[in-house]
Amino acid sequence: MLLRTRFYIPPLRKQSVMRHQLIEKLNQSSGGELIIVSGPAGYGKTTLISQWLHTHPHTFAWLTIDQTASSPYTLWQHIINALQNVQPGLGKDALLQLSHHQPPVVESEIFEQVIISLLNDLDALCTNNNTNEPLTLVLDDFHSICGTSSNPITLHLMNLFLDHLPPSLRLVLTSRSEPSLSLPRRRANNQLLEICEQDLAFNYSEGKLFFNNTMQLSLIDSEIHTLFQRSEGWVAGLQLAALSLQKNPSLSPTSLEQGSLNKHISDYLFEEVFALQTASLQQFLITTASVPRFCAGLCNSMLDIQHGLTTISQLDQRNLFLIPLDNHGTWYRYHDLFRQFLLNQFSEQPLLEQNTKRANAAKWLEEAGYIEDALDQWMLVEDWEHCTRLLHQIIDVNDSQSSNNERIAQWLTIIPPDAQKKFNIPASPAKTGTNNPVRTIDLQDVNLLTSRETEVMHLVSQGLANKQIATELNISLNTLKVHIRNLYGKMGVENRTQALLKLSQKN
Repeated sequence: MLLRTRFYIPPLRKQSVMRHQLIEKLNQSSGGELIIVSGPAGYGKTTLISQWLHTHPHTFAWLTIDQTASSPYTLWQHIINALQNVQPGLGKDALLQLSHHQPPVVESEIFEQVIISLLNDLDALCTNNNTNEPLTLVLDDFHSICGTSSNPITLHLMNLFLDHLPPSLRLVLTSRSEPSLSLPRRRANNQLLEICEQDLAFNYSEGKLFFNNTMQLSLIDSEIHTLFQRSEGWVAGLQLAALSLQKNPSLSPTSLEQGSLNKHISDYLFEEVFALQTASLQQFLITTASVPRFCAGLCNSMLDIQHGLTTISQLDQRNLFLIPLDNHGTWYRYHDLFRQFLLNQFSEQPLLEQNTKRANAAKWLEEAGYIEDALDQWMLVEDWEHCTRLLHQIIDVNDSQSSNNERIAQWLTIIPPDAQKKFNIPASPAKTGTNNPVRTIDLQDVNLLTSRETEVMHLVSQGLANKQIATELNISLNTLKVHIRNLYGKMGVENRTQALLKLSQKN
């Protein structure tokens, strides 16, 4: 017996924020297309499709999927029944074939015949349909079946279905992860319409409408800005914060300020996101959240692994609140609220384990030339010897650059006075008030440099980080690393610190 509620579209909520731009994008879709609405938990994927179907009336079939429908037999039994709810008789022969091959039969060849029979029935709709509007089939929570043992066969059959999808049907999938359905090929063939996390996130106007109309909180603009900035448009985060404010009117919206995390949000992230991951992935998330941004090399160093890049790709595919910081897939950060949740988990680990991971991060960052980022990690470890050693380098190289004076002053306020005295830290330019001209290097001092290497050397001497240099020169980070490696070889140095010291000596 089939559970009937699987086939019910969620009702349209009162005073919900209508996603007019996204609905219009969905209206532009046509038959034969695959629509994928993907994003992390709580981004309003199901709500968007529900709004579209309620405001754009046409024939549709709805199926909510969970792990109990993961086997090919159960999944296609449900899909055919969903279609028969709106087109009686559709897939009758396919369902009959399916009944002859119940579990444990899982041979893909048998199910392929079922798919072909269903496709033939759908193709017949093209000639019998009096309108140009295709039938829409919605498979909600498609991610539920992507991690099961039946996954390879299930995805193979879905790919077969999509490869021959007739113009009489458009298929809509909502998913927390990007399904393996030959998406690059479908993009190239113009068969794919995608709505992702960035599209689903509320903009400020939608956030304001949500708080004041939907949740009826009557917040002032500055309070809305505080909540919206921290949530980064995450709909569930906004809703959970609003519910807290409704239950406790005396609670200030600054309860979402940096360093704190609303309990409702924390519980939601734990139950709907974190607890669903494997133990190894949980550890990866917790550890990499301890740094503001990360790349594959840094992850490998912190966790003593070699598969950081593969794991980052998995996070990206699963939409685990990962935000790219460049166009080259090198540096990433986590959504601010998700990172705060992970930092809370990190703080519960033994202090020695925390410090070991931060020390590993600091060592990698220093070797890669990110001296200031390395110093930040040593500060958290409270290893004042390493802190003062790096601070000496920063002051020596940047003592005339006023843009760094404020940061140096902040670091000095963290290091205990006795440690400053013990390691003989010089006063920063901010304290001494010096205003020497910015150091420049004589580019003729280093021979045999290409013009690009000369540009790189000049920017390195100014203390710019690799990302800033890549942006300044309009090149990728990988290309920049090649130039830096060649530059270091010609200069006879092994890392950025040595290069900066050598450049300062030549000056």
